[in-house]
Amino acid sequence: MLKTATIAAALLVAAAVPGTARAQGEDASPTTAPATVPPAEPFLGRSLGEWAARWAPWSSQPGAVECAPSEDDRLWFLPGVAANEPNLADVRIPCALPTGTALFVPIVVHQAVGAEACQAQGDLLLAGVGGIEGTRLEVDGQSVPDLDAYRFDPLPLVAAEPATPEDAVATPDADTVYACGRAALIAPLPAGDHTVTLTIETGGATIIGITHEIAVEGSA
Repeated sequence: MLKTATIAAALLVAAAVPGTARAQGEDASPTTAPATVPPAEPFLGRSLGEWAARWAPWSSQPGAVECAPSEDDRLWFLPGVAANEPNLADVRIPCALPTGTALFVPIVVHQAVGAEACQAQGDLLLAGVGGIEGTRLEVDGQSVPDLDAYRFDPLPLVAAEPATPEDAVATPDADTVYACGRAALIAPLPAGDHTVTLTIETGGATIIGITHEIAVEGSA
């Protein structure tokens, strides 16, 4: 069954602005803070939304509870957490990955039949938790600003790399499932341990608190 909404902490930095993003495929220096890929720019030949359309069906698989390589092992997917799962106020997810690996990180990713329905239901979901403005994202204690900048338009799900160029052109119909929401692509993290948290509070109470414990291979 498809997850209707998925929320996960994104690995970003407080100073994440387009001018700090690294070139596609370039490894991060151990002494340089990780940087997001500007949302409007493609990464490894695909846009943020196109990666989301591949992440969404992967995240619905039974084994998608740990980080794992995408179809291009230079980019790994972080798992999501279904919004209707219990105990969302204290979730911890470990992830060990190689150095030089970029990450697709979902913030809030929604799936629904039809592009308009996906967008409408996603907006309704966010409204129910106070909107994107009520979401706080941190890496190693540093808050990430302007999460709304990482919004992508609805795109049909893509289960695997198309066999031919013709297959790459989606032909939506009335039953096509779309992915929409907010996510980020980040350049490789420095070697060592990183703690990333997503917190959503409503009425003064934490309703979502997710921690990704990231261990990057190599010497810190």
